[in-house]
Amino acid sequence: MTAVSMLTIYLVCAIVAGGVVLASALGGLADHSALEHSGLDHHAGDHGDSSGHDSHLSHGTANDFWLPFFSMRFWTFGLASFGMLGLLLTLFRASAEPLTAIVAGSIGVVIGTIAALSVRIIGKSQIDSTANEVDMVGSLAKVLVAPRGDEPGKVRLTVKGDIIDMLAKSPVHGEFAVGEEVVVVGVEGSTAQISRTEDLLDELK
Repeated sequence: MTAVSMLTIYLVCAIVAGGVVLASALGGLADHSALEHSGLDHHAGDHGDSSGHDSHLSHGTANDFWLPFFSMRFWTFGLASFGMLGLLLTLFRASAEPLTAIVAGSIGVVIGTIAALSVRIIGKSQIDSTANEVDMVGSLAKVLVAPRGDEPGKVRLTVKGDIIDMLAKSPVHGEFAVGEEVVVVGVEGSTAQISRTEDLLDELK
């Protein structure tokens, strides 16, 4: 391609992809519904569930296979970087074609990969945090400090191999003994709602 043709390509990439990146930045990195939930950011070997999250993010299975090329974030940041860097190298005559395209393309791939990986890590952390709360419900816990009326106590439970100490309350304000084993029946913020096993069995009768 001629230098004029490449300059046109750089300009289009910088304007179009750069505009998308700017809009994404103004909307916040965490708010990536337009890009990450559009159905174009699913990773190879995975099937997204109805909530828009990829199943492999909440399950550490052999399907945890990821390539940045399947992410819209990769293409928008990569093409924007390619276009802007290509424009700068061309306008300032820092290099000639095809070296300019090679340098701009290589850096675009690196920046696109970093952007896609960053979003993936953020999304995975958010989903893992939600999953931990879900996993707490139904778990057995040991009473460290017995709750008294409206005063919370403290319990210790093990979730996915992690030992977690939490504030604890009982919805029925029952009497609990230190060292007693209880069941987590709910989580409200950082406080676990606990109940005795026998009380739960009585409710099921």
